[in-house]
Amino acid sequence: MENIVIIGASKGIGKAISLELAKKNKHIILVSRDKENLEKTKLVCEEKGGSAEVFKCDLLNEQDIKALCEYLKRIKIDIFIYNSGVVYGKDFSNMKEEEINNILNVNAIVPTRLTHLLMETFEKNKTHIVYIGSIASYFFGPGCTLYFATKNYLKTFAYGVYEEFKRKGIKVLTVSPGFVATDMVFNNTKKELGSAFICTPEFVAKEVRKAIEKKKRKIIVGKINKLMVFFGRIIPSKLFGKVFYKVAKVYLKE
Repeated sequence: MENIVIIGASKGIGKAISLELAKKNKHIILVSRDKENLEKTKLVCEEKGGSAEVFKCDLLNEQDIKALCEYLKRIKIDIFIYNSGVVYGKDFSNMKEEEINNILNVNAIVPTRLTHLLMETFEKNKTHIVYIGSIASYFFGPGCTLYFATKNYLKTFAYGVYEEFKRKGIKVLTVSPGFVATDMVFNNTKKELGSAFICTPEFVAKEVRKAIEKKKRKIIVGKINKLMVFFGRIIPSKLFGKVFYKVAKVYLKE
């Protein structure tokens, strides 16, 4: 049975991926600081036919990071999925220092450090690494400046990891969803699942599972999002930024 580590598995996309892969008789190692929701996810994974275990870890806590890495170095990791992310729907000038630190750490620094700390383990196990990013990585976004910047970093970092380690048997998949109906991102009063621009975590999870099976290097999730990336290369960036700013103010949490 394959061991799959999912960082950020308590809800949203991470939970959906956990349940999707559990259907394939996988052993899921669920990682998050929210132990209560992890335990709930574990039960559903087992109902789906897989097995699971819970590892409580606050990604902003240095001791938790070290404990997680020490544990993961002792097991075989077939697939490692970094899904955690932070976003605040507010202008950079209005952000608090704590919010800035949270975004920089969770979206960029922590995935970098985990990859570095676990690289020998990844090499030994020929691990398939998956980074859950965003189509924000293809643009810049006033109103979500740091989020866009950190997702750009994560995409570039993932591409570099792929090129540097592909000859050692490590596979890397970069996933770029668009707007996803999760409580982390959306203002609950503004969820509009009927919108062509918004997909469910379950849809993203299925696309991730198929991309892993096909050993793809990168995917943009959803036809609309692929079109957005395409037209984003054609439409003047200043105009595109203004459009996204208005959309973000409607949907994103502050």
